Amino acid sequence: RTHQSLKVDGEVKWIRKTEDGEYFEVGVEFLHSISQTLLSLIKHLYAERNGGIPTAISH
Repeated sequence: RTHQSLKVDGEVKWIRKTEDGEYFEVGVEFLHSISQTLLSLIKHLYAERNGGIPTAISH
């Protein structure tokens, strides 16, 4: 993870328990349309797993 703090507004769209009942998954719609904020969030969440960070996003 990037250890960068992010503060974003979002709306919870759905919640469900995992099959083993140990965790919850949450679907969130982020209310930001500022590309840099979204890129920072993507970087924070996916950089390690996917081996690359997107340089652009489309709305």
